[in-house]
Amino acid sequence: MAVIDAGVGTDAHLQGAHDVVVAYHRSIDVGRATDGLELFTDDAVFQVKGTELIGREAIGRFLTDREAQTDRHTVHVIANPVVTRAGKDEVEISALVLLQVRQPGGHYVTERVLDTVHEVTRRSAGWKIRRRLSRPLHSAVPQ
Repeated sequence: MAVIDAGVGTDAHLQGAHDVVVAYHRSIDVGRATDGLELFTDDAVFQVKGTELIGREAIGRFLTDREAQTDRHTVHVIANPVVTRAGKDEVEISALVLLQVRQPGGHYVTERVLDTVHEVTRRSAGWKIRRRLSRPLHSAVPQ
């Protein structure tokens, strides 16, 4: 996965951070979720389905389990990304993530819309996700 590492204060600087977020989601969608592990810091915090995972080992277990779900085909659509904080070596990106899941007939339906925050930090190896927070955009509707 290519990661842009550009100068501070430029569009390329922000693009490098954004590209890491996109690359993580794309790794899941192309069936290679474990490839996304390299995009996280060693001490990363990762929220998923109401659970908080801490560190690459815990995140790696989640991504390994996800990659094993070979019958589940998804597309993560990142919508309305907003840079909410930017510094020399840190960028925070808030975005909606629409989780599309392929159905038996081949069409996709939106399973969830998540309100996410990705805190991305620049390390010697390029941009890495330090914190990924996610929660449903809307509360569940009582049935």
